[in-house]
Amino acid sequence: MIVSTVNNILGKNDFDTGRIKTVFNSKKVTDHHAIIPTISSLKEDVSELPPSEAKV
Repeated sequence: MIVSTVNNILGKNDFDTGRIKTVFNSKKVTDHHAIIPTISSLKEDVSELPPSEAKV
């Protein structure tokens, strides 16, 4: 489990993006109070975030 988690963080795994619409149905969402990580977030360099945003 640790190896797969590290691989996910480092972007070394392929992701099944085909099921995203079955997991998140935006037609049923009325309020949204969560941060949902996306595939593109794995490519970002979080060290460039300001300290206030990095804490989130």
